[in-house]
Amino acid sequence: MINGRKTVFEDVYTEFVESIKEQGQCEIKDISRLISTMQEYEMDTHIVIAGQNGTGKSMLELMFAKYILGKNYLNNFYMADKTSDDIIQFLLSNESTTLFVDELNLYLSYKQHASGEQNHLVNMLELARSKRIAMIGCVRDPRKITLNYRDGKMSVIIWVLDRFTDNTGGYAAVFVANPLVEGDDRFCINFLQINSFNFEQMRKQMELLPSFVGYLKIPAVSKILTKEEIDHYKKYKNTAMAHAHLNVLIKKLKGKKIDEDDFNKQINYLRKSLGNEIIDEQLKLLEKSKQQTLFYSYEDD
Repeated sequence: MINGRKTVFEDVYTEFVESIKEQGQCEIKDISRLISTMQEYEMDTHIVIAGQNGTGKSMLELMFAKYILGKNYLNNFYMADKTSDDIIQFLLSNESTTLFVDELNLYLSYKQHASGEQNHLVNMLELARSKRIAMIGCVRDPRKITLNYRDGKMSVIIWVLDRFTDNTGGYAAVFVANPLVEGDDRFCINFLQINSFNFEQMRKQMELLPSFVGYLKIPAVSKILTKEEIDHYKKYKNTAMAHAHLNVLIKKLKGKKIDEDDFNKQINYLRKSLGNEIIDEQLKLLEKSKQQTLFYSYEDD
C-alpha cells in the first residue's frame, strides 16, 4: 500500500497469493478467484495444468471449465482438431472469458520454437491480456513448452502429482510466477529432479521453490462432472485426434513427404473414425488448393 492507496501487484495480487501460502492448500474455487483477479487487472492469465498421463489433468481441466463457465463450457474447450488460427480467431471474437486448450503442446511445443506460426500465435496472445481472456491448457511437462510462452506469458502451473485409488480425487502442486519478472525460468523449475519414485523427496524439492504456493485439493470428478459429460469428452477427444492426424497427412502430401497411395490408405483408415462427410470435405479443400497452386504457377510462367 502506497500513501494509503491499494496497489494491484503488491496488495491485491500478492495478498491473495500469500493467503493461499498461509493455508498451504487451496481448492478449484480459490484458483478461479485468482484467475478472475488477474483478468480484472488485465494481467497475463495463462494457466498450465501439468502431469503425466493417467494423473487426471484433463479431467481437472474439464472441472475448471465447468466451474468457471457453467453448462456451456464445451464451446470454449479446444482439442486437437483445432489449429493455431482457430485459437487466434477465438481471441479476436471474444472478451472477458476463458479458453481451454486440451493439448497445449500441439501449439506451443519447444520443438517448434521460433517457427513463424508459433511466433505469430504467441504475439497474438497479447490480445488475451487486453481483452481479459484467460487461457488454461494441459501439457505433460511445462518445461517442454516454448520459452517465448513459458517465460513471457505463463502465470500459474498446476502440477498434478497423483490421484487416489478410491476415485475421491487427487492433489497437485501450485506454482505462481512473480508477475513483475519476465525472464529465464521464472518458476525456477528447470532443475527439478522429478524422475524419482520417491514422492516425498519430490514434494520437498517443489516446496523449496520460491514459486511454490501450496497444494490444490482435487475433488472427485463426479462432484462436478456427470458421466455423460465425461463420455462426451472421451468421444470428442478420439475424434479430435483423428482430425489432427488428417491435418498432418494433408500437410505431408502437400510437402511431398508422403506418396498418394500411402495417403489414400491412411485416409481410408480415418474414415472409420471421422466418417465420410468430414473426410470428403477436407479432400475437396485439398483439391481446390492444388488447383489454385497450379493456376498461380501458370500465371508466373
